[in-house]
Order: sequence, then structure tokens, then C-alpha cells
Amino acid sequence: MNRADLKNLVYMQIAKTLSQLSTCNRLKVGAVLLGYDGSVVGTGYNGSLPGLTHCDEASCNASQRCLRTRHAERSALDYSQARVATAYVTHEPCLRCTQDLIARGCKVIYFEVAYFGSPEEAEARARLVNESGTTKMQLHLACHRDASAALPAQTQTSTPENSNP
Repeated sequence: MNRADLKNLVYMQIAKTLSQLSTCNRLKVGAVLLGYDGSVVGTGYNGSLPGLTHCDEASCNASQRCLRTRHAERSALDYSQARVATAYVTHEPCLRCTQDLIARGCKVIYFEVAYFGSPEEAEARARLVNESGTTKMQLHLACHRDASAALPAQTQTSTPENSNP
């Protein structure tokens, strides 16, 4: 496995591990943000705001989009002051999180699970990614005990000509 594939695997595994801390009953999401020097500048997971009640069966309908939780990307950005070059998120960011990542300077967004929102939102996200010169890549990570055998396959969801991955 080459170094770039190894980094993708490791950072996505870290995001997956962070997602286990989520307090949301519907979806567990984790995020790792890297700065332009390659260092980790932020981490986060989705869940209730600090100090507020966590989701539970009585207060949360796990079959619908939760309106109580903060997204993993937003949480990671809130606890970081640095500019972000790359984001690793277990699930494809929604429109608002895509906007927030791009506003912080993010040029590459890796995710594993595609987000299926409305067609209008998908179109708005694609347009935003293209206009900003950001690249979004879906990683298909093989799940092996031996990390050296796990070769990520990448699906590029947007290829702007002026991107700088």
C-alpha cells in the first residue's frame, strides 16, 4: 500500500472510531480535519450540544432526521481555529457542512457513505464544490484485519479543473 492510501485508511479509521462517541440514535458520524501541513487540526462527532440532554428513545425519532444534534463536521470546526486543507468524514457532508468546510479553506473532502438528501440539495452541493475548486472523493475501504491489505478504492464525485488536492 502506498503512503497516500495508508493515510486515507488511517484517517478514515480515526473518523469511524470517533463516530462511536455520537449521541445520536439515528446516525453515527465522525470527522477528522487536517491542516495544510498535514497535521490533525480538529476532530468531532455528531450529537447533542455540550451540556444538553442526549438523544433517547423518548425524545428522538431515529427514523427521521434529527433536529437536536450538531453535525460532526461542525463540531470539529468549532473546536479548531486552524485553516482546514482536508476533511475525512464517515458520511458525505450535507450542504451546510460542505459550505462550512469550504469556508474554512478545505480543498479535499473524503467520505465513505454517500448522503442522499433531496435532489436540489445534491445539485447545490455539487455546484458549490465545483465553484470552490474543492474535490470530494468517496473512499471504498476494504475491511481487513491486516491494514496493509486494505486497499482503498476512490470514486471522485467532482473533478474541478482548478483543484489542488
